[in-house]
Amino acid sequence: LLNEAKAVWVSEPDKYLRETVISADVESTILWEEGKPGQAITLLQDNMARAEQANSAYDRDLVWYYHKLATFLAEQKRGGEAASVIGHGLETLAARNQAQTDPALLLRRFQAEIVSQNGDDTRAEQMLRTTILDRQKLFGPSLALAVDLLKLGQLYVKDDKPAAALPLLTEAAPMSTRYFGSNSDPTFQIALATIEALADLSRLQEAGDLLARVENYAMRQGSSSISYGLYMRSHAHLDVAAGDLENAEARLDIADAIFYSKGARGDKFEAAAAKTRKRLERARKSS
Repeated sequence: LLNEAKAVWVSEPDKYLRETVISADVESTILWEEGKPGQAITLLQDNMARAEQANSAYDRDLVWYYHKLATFLAEQKRGGEAASVIGHGLETLAARNQAQTDPALLLRRFQAEIVSQNGDDTRAEQMLRTTILDRQKLFGPSLALAVDLLKLGQLYVKDDKPAAALPLLTEAAPMSTRYFGSNSDPTFQIALATIEALADLSRLQEAGDLLARVENYAMRQGSSSISYGLYMRSHAHLDVAAGDLENAEARLDIADAIFYSKGARGDKFEAAAAKTRKRLERARKSS
């Protein structure tokens, strides 16, 4: 079906420039899902100039193009190239006088995520804090601000700073419910990060109550879904804090199996599960 569409676009490439770029975007997803990451990345790289031209009036669409290419590169352990893509994107937006816009702030969030994946959480935290302040000043409460707060909260939890994470997640939760809905992935992720922060602060009853409230969402996504794996990992995190090490290990085993089954898409989640497992081993040695 895609090839049929492309046959039309190629007949008048100037007229159908945007459609050609969209087709390349779709094809890259197909190639990625078929286990051909190199081809997917090359296709996006080869169409970068066309994407920038075609999206001259669609900055948000262009930002997602940069994000997709950078994500593919990062998941293939090509972090330096991923950072270069995001940096180039920010330069492109600045040249269009779009440096203080929602798309630019979105790209800055992606930049912080790549910086964190490349091992510099301190710099990533600072970048996210600045992005949040700019977004609050320019736009106030919004869909994007809820996610910005979530990303920084998750990073603080990852870096064992639960007291810094909790106020951000508490601010993000009602905003996410308002804009995304109570049964949405961002609201679910905020809850999981909050559970882990509460557990690390020894507020186990609150963490357990929140965990019970999100169980149905995780179950509805399916027992082989990444969402269910994330739920099991957060449950294990709480188990460790509560001293229930046997159940913690069993739940981590389930989470690991789910993440491993997702191939490259599961790698970053496996890394988080590995951190929880290290916490479990430390608890065993001290018990």
